[in-house]
Amino acid sequence: MAFVHARAPANKPIIAFEKQVLDLGKVSVGARVEGAFAVSNPGNRSLETTEVSTDCQPCVTLHDTLDEPMVVYPGTTEEIRFVLNGTKTPDPVNVTLTVRSNAANQPRATLRIKANVVSPTRKPGG
Repeated sequence: MAFVHARAPANKPIIAFEKQVLDLGKVSVGARVEGAFAVSNPGNRSLETTEVSTDCQPCVTLHDTLDEPMVVYPGTTEEIRFVLNGTKTPDPVNVTLTVRSNAANQPRATLRIKANVVSPTRKPGG
C-alpha cells in the first residue's frame, strides 16, 4: 500500500490515507455497500481521531461511531469503516467525510465516497 503523507515533524502524530477518494462504481438502488478508508500514522506520537462525520447521514453510516477516539499508533494502520446506503432513486452520490484529529500535518482531513446509483436491470421475460 502506498500512503499519501507529509514528512513527520519531530515528536508529532501524522495522518496519512491510502486513498482520500473511494469510487465504489455502480451501486444498485437500495443496495448497502461496505467500505473502509485506511488511515496510517508515519509520525512518532500516537494519532487520535476526535471526530469523524459525514455530510449525508442517510447516505452513509459510519461503523464504530467514535464514542472514544480511534488511536493509530506510530507506524500502524487502522480503518474508518462505513456503509453506503444506496438511495431510493438513481443518481450519482458524492459524500464527504470529515476526520478531525491531533495530526500535525492535517488536523481536519476530508475524504470522499463516490458512487453511481443505478436502477437494477431486469432480466428478459421477468
